Amino acid sequence: MRDDRLRLNDILEPIELIQTFSGGKTLTNLVSDRLYQSAVLHQLYVIGESASRVSETIKSRHQNIPWKVIYGFRNHIAHE
Repeated sequence: MRDDRLRLNDILEPIELIQTFSGGKTLTNLVSDRLYQSAVLHQLYVIGESASRVSETIKSRHQNIPWKVIYGFRNHIAHE
């Protein structure tokens, strides 16, 4: 099983990718560019999946992070 350090890195890497993808882009680009939209949604999915696998210890130490919202959004992307 992967430890929390790796899981947290699995969240940080997609965030960095989204920041890279989004340089100079607008919300209009996100709506109109399907490739960009797909790339961002995939990375959000990865973030949600990783957030759902972070230990309860980390989640309880960082209650200011909306863990359920993050992995709930992953479920929305996957199933809606």
